Amino acid sequence: MSKENSNAVLSLISFLKKRQSFIMYITIGVVGLVWEMLLFTVLFGSAHVPYAIANVFAMWVAITHNFLLNAFLNFKKTDRIWSRYITFLSVGAVGIIVSDTILVVAHEMFNLPILYIKLATIPVIAIVQYMVNKKFSFKK
Repeated sequence: MSKENSNAVLSLISFLKKRQSFIMYITIGVVGLVWEMLLFTVLFGSAHVPYAIANVFAMWVAITHNFLLNAFLNFKKTDRIWSRYITFLSVGAVGIIVSDTILVVAHEMFNLPILYIKLATIPVIAIVQYMVNKKFSFKK
């Protein structure tokens, strides 16, 4: 391996280590997203639960899943677990409100497909929630 390639690999490793918490948060979030989308699809698509209710329930399940994995595996903050969960859940609740508002407005006003709208809201909500949760839910 050339010196140039070695430096590039070392730079990449350094970059990833500095962002390890964020990468783990996103990885956990992707797993939670799969569960959320499966549950949402079953509730809305198969069980014919109204989309706003299906969205709230699916997001709550995913938020709880994500909290547990982040608390135990990513941030390793398991003290004051209920307090941390309530804070994480509160951040998630804001995400639910934003997501539901966007779903309703985009679908009712612009007749956009529900699943596409839901997928479009996820990246923005995830990034904001990471920043808030890191600072408040998983602080020392």
